[in-house]
Amino acid sequence: MNYFFQKKKSQEKISILIPNYNSKETIELTFYSILKSVKNAEVIVVDDFSKDNSIKILRRVIRNNKNKIIKKKLNFRIFKLKKHLGVGAVRNRCIKESSGELLIFMDSDVVLNKRTLREMVKESKFYDILFPKIVFPNKKIMYPIFTYEMEYPLVSTCFLIKKESLKKLKDFFDENYKSGIEDVDFFIRCNYYGLKAKYLSNVQVIHLFKERTNCEERFYYEIRGIVYALRKLKRILKQTRLKHCIRITTLIKHFICAFFNFNWSDWASYEREKDLCSKIKLLFRKHSIISTRGSFYLIGLYFKALFEGLRLNQK
Repeated sequence: MNYFFQKKKSQEKISILIPNYNSKETIELTFYSILKSVKNAEVIVVDDFSKDNSIKILRRVIRNNKNKIIKKKLNFRIFKLKKHLGVGAVRNRCIKESSGELLIFMDSDVVLNKRTLREMVKESKFYDILFPKIVFPNKKIMYPIFTYEMEYPLVSTCFLIKKESLKKLKDFFDENYKSGIEDVDFFIRCNYYGLKAKYLSNVQVIHLFKERTNCEERFYYEIRGIVYALRKLKRILKQTRLKHCIRITTLIKHFICAFFNFNWSDWASYEREKDLCSKIKLLFRKHSIISTRGSFYLIGLYFKALFEGLRLNQK
């Protein structure tokens, strides 16, 4: 364990939990948004064995703002994993190290506004989960866009959950998911076990742009994760009314994306709300790509992910 700034584990009402992996471009902006909008809270950063110097940057800005941190009564604690375990394991470590009654997850490329946390904490009296509007720096809405996305969250970019409510789940985040789908699995189970959620349309966070260097990895792990989730959640999926991506049709879409080398997960590069015909036309135009190695490589990666998803042991 690698504590920084304040070694003693405090008993705060609010715990801000930040999974970090190679976020040197954004981690400083995330830090300053917390400093400007939060007080009386612990901030836990779990680094998933990053290859860049994002944690070094974070430590520097913490040192440079020591007096402000003390004044705001913020307790920063940093943990560096000794190997890359994936986002499911990192989120679980965040929960394990937290002491707050209210857990606020935010990615290391998210910027809060001054009202976000205040509104989320206020509404937590009545709900288990709260989630804000997520926008890109160019004002384009990332999530939620469709009505069904406003009914219950399926992305973990930023959300609040009561620690007490987590006890209703049999487990937290499934560590078989390495990149993506862990949040869909988590929220489907939250819904199944009766956790109440609310979308706060009057507050928002900004999801920053950063260089995408892991598109192939995300493509692979999303396919593997969907196959695994179809097996693991078979009974729950039959009973949930949520509209989600854990479907055979999603695997077909991924194959089409592999064939056209279309980066479907890069939501900032196209309009998600376009109709099917418009989306098909995008495939034949210049678009954000998954890999510089081309379609044949991606198709091979696709089938490798399928087989790996079938082999994964259920947790």
